[in-house]
Amino acid sequence: PPRSTLFPYTTLFRSSIGGNASLMVNEKTSLTFGNFLRDTVSKSANVASFAGNLSIGVDWTLEIWPLTLSGDLAYSHTGFKNLIIGYTGKRMDDNVSFELALTHENIQFYGLNPTFGVNWARNFSNLNRYDTETVQVFTRLTAAF
Repeated sequence: PPRSTLFPYTTLFRSSIGGNASLMVNEKTSLTFGNFLRDTVSKSANVASFAGNLSIGVDWTLEIWPLTLSGDLAYSHTGFKNLIIGYTGKRMDDNVSFELALTHENIQFYGLNPTFGVNWARNFSNLNRYDTETVQVFTRLTAAF
């Protein structure tokens, strides 16, 4: 495969396997369960890793308003394969994230609904540099069909 001459350590090979299962609780509520396993091969110590993920999501359409409330909770564990210079152990991360989103079903732009939400993520790492917490407010367009 071609390799970058500018950034030789950014070349990577990623293999993943995973799946999702959805369950309709009733006509207004659905649950989604997901998981994946991913192996990443790279010369970069910050990229080469093996990861696993579990997630659960819910979509709930309100009866009195044309709104859909969505929520996702996810957990990922990542074990990095290489030592990072300056550290005595290999990096291990556990990431927990939670997202809440609201979609207005009656507002459309070319077949897309606007979605507004907030995402919170906490990465627990054995290396202090990667031990982080983030909060994001977002908007995105979601297919209306």
